[in-house]
Amino acid sequence: MEVPTKEKSQQKYRNEIALLEIARNIDLFAHWSIDYTNSVKILRQLSRCILRQDFDHFSLLSRRLCETYTQNKITPPTSNSEDCDVEYVAARLARLQSKLAEGDDGLLSHIKEVSSMLNSQDTLVTSLPDSTAGGQRLALRSPRQKAHTIQHIQEAISTLTAGRKDKLLDELLHDSTADRSDIGMLHVLRAIVLSTKNEEVEELRSSLSRSFTFLCQRPWQNSDFQESMLSMQSLSAILQRQPRVISQWHIDNLLATITVVSPQLQAKKTERFSTMLFTGLCRLYLIILRTHRAKIGGRYHLVVPALQSLLRCLFIPYGRSATDAEPTSAFTEQHAAEYSRILTALCDPTVSSVTRSKKRSYSELNDETKKARSIAGQHLPYLIMEYCCCHLKGRLTPEMRMSLIPGLWAVLEVMSKDAMKTMNAAMDSSSRSVFKALYDDFRRTGKWNGG
Repeated sequence: MEVPTKEKSQQKYRNEIALLEIARNIDLFAHWSIDYTNSVKILRQLSRCILRQDFDHFSLLSRRLCETYTQNKITPPTSNSEDCDVEYVAARLARLQSKLAEGDDGLLSHIKEVSSMLNSQDTLVTSLPDSTAGGQRLALRSPRQKAHTIQHIQEAISTLTAGRKDKLLDELLHDSTADRSDIGMLHVLRAIVLSTKNEEVEELRSSLSRSFTFLCQRPWQNSDFQESMLSMQSLSAILQRQPRVISQWHIDNLLATITVVSPQLQAKKTERFSTMLFTGLCRLYLIILRTHRAKIGGRYHLVVPALQSLLRCLFIPYGRSATDAEPTSAFTEQHAAEYSRILTALCDPTVSSVTRSKKRSYSELNDETKKARSIAGQHLPYLIMEYCCCHLKGRLTPEMRMSLIPGLWAVLEVMSKDAMKTMNAAMDSSSRSVFKALYDDFRRTGKWNGG
């Protein structure tokens, strides 16, 4: 006999409350001496029951779980088995809660609540809604369960309409501060950006714009490595997938951010995460040149300092005295090649990157690329001067120098003779000798045509 719809709805509500109660007390497994293995098995069965809408069996198992709490208490076994993993149960219950909340306003609160499980590795996060006040979410440590939870968040967000995504973004930005660690929030933000369709951009334009500014203003140099990578991934996604959202203000802000963040990487040359962040910053810069080139035409006062700041990261400083140990660096020829690609893209732009309209003649398109090269050649002498100064304070490995050469040759190609003479006159004698060696190599092995 089929259960009436109203009764089904009431049954669903009762089981949702019961499920929230279980999730709220999930930390009991970590702190109480209870029949650990048996309780986790019951919870796994509860999960399957709700997934299959087997509410009668769910009620029976709930009573068994309560009885287990009151039985003789023993110390939980130490086990790496999935059957005894409380984090597995917490992640599983979070997924089932989203199934119960799907289609109503509770899903937004649930997404924010579940994302808090990704924030801390050492503490339990209290973030349940007022209706379940006093509850705690287990902070996940397991990379596997974190990955499952991130996937769950992405799936839940993909079901939201544009209006609900906009509301969720607005709530996240309102509740978050730039100086607070919030990995979960960044995962949610990234999932929203990746799931936004072209027809949804207009409705989300304001929130996405605020999100971009928020990400640029985060203090990356003091942030957790994962936070910085998530911020860069979200910025990259907005730049490439929603270019209509990007204004001149956003590009200026991002270039200033690169200039500020790079010196912090320079101070931590031996750390692996610094090299990964450097690669991420270079790729962000490259996306700007390939997708938003038209917005940097009059912004070389921001373009050049960002390039100089990234260039300094590649040089290995000399020891202060002959007895000092030789400084080391985690940067390699791969990072020099990433930087060289930026210089090549800046000095040898594609036609599509420098034109806004497709309805132009070949000669007009050709003029646009020449104009872009000419403007770059007027400002990049300051980069060559920085290169010469860095050579006096540090060194590049032979492999790094070979990877950097194509970019340097591209810069020298767009510089006029007058610009080179002016630059040479502005250098001191030491820097001038470095530039002379560089220019002689360029004439001998570069694409110099003697004109």
